[in-house]
Amino acid sequence: MADRLRRSPTVCVGRRFPFEFALFLLWAALLLGPAALHPGWALMPPRSPFSDLLISHWPNAEFLRRSLFQFHQLPLWNPSILGGAPFAADPLAGLWYPPNWLTVILPLPFAFNILLMLHLAWGGWGMARWARASGVGQGPALLAGLAFAGMPKLIAHIGAGHISLVYAVAWTPWLMLSVERATAIAKAHSVFILHPSSFILALIALADPRWAVYAGAAMIALWLGRRASLRTLLHSLALAALLTAILWLPLLEFVSRASRAALTAADNAAFALPPGYLIGLIVPNLGGFHEWMTYLGLAPLALAIIGVAKGRDRVGVRLMVAMALVSLLWALGTGGGLFALLGHLPGISLLRVPSRSWFLVGLAACWLAGQGAQAVAEGFRLAGRAANLATVGVVAALWLLAVGGSTAARHPLINLLGMAAIGTAVLLALRGDVIPSRTAARNLSAGPEMLRASSPQHDMGSVSPGSGARLTRPLAALLALTLLDLLWVNSTLLTARPVEPSVVAQWLNSQPGVWRVYSPSFSVPPLDTARLGLEQADGVNPLQLSDTVAFMTRATGVASGGYSVTVPPFLGDVATANAAAVPDAGLLGELNVRFVVSEFDLRGGGFILRMQIGRTRIYENIRDRGRVSAGALTSWSPNRIEYLVSAEGDGRAILSEVWYPGWRAWVDGKPATIEHAGLFRAVTAGAGAHRVVFEFWPLSVYVGAALSMIGLGLALWSAQAIRTRKNADER
Repeated sequence: MADRLRRSPTVCVGRRFPFEFALFLLWAALLLGPAALHPGWALMPPRSPFSDLLISHWPNAEFLRRSLFQFHQLPLWNPSILGGAPFAADPLAGLWYPPNWLTVILPLPFAFNILLMLHLAWGGWGMARWARASGVGQGPALLAGLAFAGMPKLIAHIGAGHISLVYAVAWTPWLMLSVERATAIAKAHSVFILHPSSFILALIALADPRWAVYAGAAMIALWLGRRASLRTLLHSLALAALLTAILWLPLLEFVSRASRAALTAADNAAFALPPGYLIGLIVPNLGGFHEWMTYLGLAPLALAIIGVAKGRDRVGVRLMVAMALVSLLWALGTGGGLFALLGHLPGISLLRVPSRSWFLVGLAACWLAGQGAQAVAEGFRLAGRAANLATVGVVAALWLLAVGGSTAARHPLINLLGMAAIGTAVLLALRGDVIPSRTAARNLSAGPEMLRASSPQHDMGSVSPGSGARLTRPLAALLALTLLDLLWVNSTLLTARPVEPSVVAQWLNSQPGVWRVYSPSFSVPPLDTARLGLEQADGVNPLQLSDTVAFMTRATGVASGGYSVTVPPFLGDVATANAAAVPDAGLLGELNVRFVVSEFDLRGGGFILRMQIGRTRIYENIRDRGRVSAGALTSWSPNRIEYLVSAEGDGRAILSEVWYPGWRAWVDGKPATIEHAGLFRAVTAGAGAHRVVFEFWPLSVYVGAALSMIGLGLALWSAQAIRTRKNADER
C-alpha cells in the first residue's frame, strides 16, 4: 500500500499542475457555460428569481469590501440585516476561508464565477488523483474526476447559490486522498501532528462547517477502514480543530443564542429526500429541485456497479459501498431510520437538510466508477448469453418506459427519451458494440496522452498503459457519453442573468438620517442594501438571534410556524404571503424602522404612504424613535459606534442596537457597563451631555484567533521537524 501510494500521482503536484488541472478547468467552464459566456452575470436557477448568491454571499462580500475600503476595518459585526448580528461568527460570511478573499480583489459577481469554476476543477482533479491513488489508470481516473465535477447535484446547488457548500464539497476528494496517504506518511515520518488531512479538513470547515461534519465522518470511516494510524488520526483532528478555532469558537457562542438551537425533529428533517426521487438515479430530473437531485449520469452509475463487482481495491470498494448506503439512509431523513436514530444528537441536530448527504453518495459512486472504468479498460464486457438477454431486456424496458410511461412515471417525455437513448448507448458501449471511429477514438485519447507526454514525470505512476492508462475505445465511448449526458442535464439546472439595481433601494438611499427599513414582502434586495449601506430589520440567514426573532414576531404581526431561515417567515408567494399581518408601528419604531416597503397595502396605524414605485409601496413609520432614546449618532463603523447622549434623571440611554456579548462601552472615555434592555443595549451615563462609545471586542474571536495561531505554529514546527529528519536520513 505504502509503495503504491508513493508511486502514485500524489507526488510532484506542482510539476504536473498546469497540464492536468487545465483539463478540468476547461470542463468546469463548459459546466458553467452561462458564466463563461457572461462572466459579469450572476448564476441563478432557471425557474426562480431567488438565489443565496444574491441573498447572502454577494451582500456579505459587498459589506466586507465596504468595511475594508471605506472604514479600514475587518468587520466583526454586521448591521446590514436583522438589526445586527456577529459577522465573524457567521459561516456564510466567508471571512475566514482564504480563497473567498478573491471577492475583495476582483469585481463581483465575476469573482464568484471564477471561484466556482476553480473549485469545480479542483474537486474533479482531486477525484481523479484519488482514483489514481487507488490503482486505476489515467483514463478511468479522468472519467471519475469529470463525473464528480459534473455531478448534477453539485451544479444544481450552484444554481441555488449555495456557494460555500460547493466550495467545501470540492475539497472532499482531496481529503479522502490525504487519508489514502496516511499510512505511507506515518511510516516515513512518525512526527507529532502534521498531516495534510488537517489542513484540508480545516479548509472545508472554514468554507462550510455544516459540510465538515459529513466530510469528517467520511474521513474517519476511510481512515479506520484503511487501518491507518489511529494516533495520526487523532493528531489530525486536533490540529484541524485548532486551525478552525477562529470560526467555531465564535460560532458556538452565536449558536447558543440563536433560534437554530431550538430546532424540532421536523425542522431537522427539512427537505429530506423523498424515496420516490430515487428514480432520479436513472431518469434525470431536468431543472429539478437541488436538494432532491439524485442523478449521477448513466455511464458513471453503470461503471460504479461494475466497480462494485470488479474493482481492484476490494477494501476500498467495501468502504465506498458502505458509505453510499449509510449516506442514502441518512438522506431519506426519518424515512431511512438512521436520521431518526442519530439526528437528535448534539451538534448533528443543528445540520438540517439530511438530503445533502447525497453528496457522499456521489463521491463514493464516482470513485467506484473509476474502479469500473478500470475493469472496462482491462477488457471487461457485457458478454455471454445471460448478459445478452439482460441487455436486450433492459434496453426494451427503457424504451417502453420512454414511449409509454411518461404519465405513470410523472416525468416529462424528454427526460425519459434522453434516459433511454443514453442508457442504450451505455449498454452497447459496455458490450463493445458502440465503437467510435478510429479518428474519434484517437482524439478522445489524445488529451490524456498529451498530458503524459508533456509531463516531466512521464510514467505518471505505477499503472502501465496496458492496464488502463490509455483510453480504450469502449472507455472512450463511455467518457464521451458521460460528458454529453452531464452537459445536457446540467444545462437545465442553472442560467446567468444580469443584476439590475433596485429603484426602491436607490430612493431609500436618498432619504436623510439614520434608520432601518423593513419589508414584509421581501421588496428590498439585500444586495442593494449592502451596496448602499442601508440597514434592514428583516433578513435571511440560517442563524438568527432568538431575541431578534421573538421581537420581530411581535413587531411584524407575522406568526411564527417554527424555525425559518427568513425573518419574517413566508408561507406561500413571497410578495403576498404576509398581506394579512398587522405590523406594530411602535415596536418597529423601537428598532429604528422608519420605512416599511411592501407589495400590498399595510394594515394597522402609524404608517404614511410616501411613495409608490410600480406596485411597491413605501411607507414611513411616524413612530420611529431614532437610534438612541436621548441623543444623536456622531460616528459609525462596523466595529465602533459613537453617540452624543443628552439624558435626564438617572441618565439611562437605550440604544436601538441589538445586545450581544463582546460589545464594550465608554462614557466620556471611562469604561461603562452595557445593560441588557430587552433586545437592546443601554448605558447609564448620568444626567447631562455625554460622549458614549461602543466597540465590538468579542473575546471568542480573539481566543479563537490565538488557538488558530497556535495550531499554525505547531504545523510549521512539525513541518520543520519532518524536513530535518529527512535531511538527516539522506546523510
